[in-house]
Amino acid sequence: MALTESIRPYEVLVRIHADGTVSGQKQTISEVFRDEVLIAATINPPEELSEDQKALAQQIADEV
Repeated sequence: MALTESIRPYEVLVRIHADGTVSGQKQTISEVFRDEVLIAATINPPEELSEDQKALAQQIADEV
């Protein structure tokens, strides 16, 4: 019986402010598998986007 854990991206929230700048948060999810069957999942607390991620979010916001 093999137990494995993985952490993967779960959600991204991007805020577009009135002046056109962006800020945001990201969340990950921790999952535990037993023999490749998901047995537990926990959504981790939000983290602020890094400067690189904000720059990418800004590019996307400029397109919408």
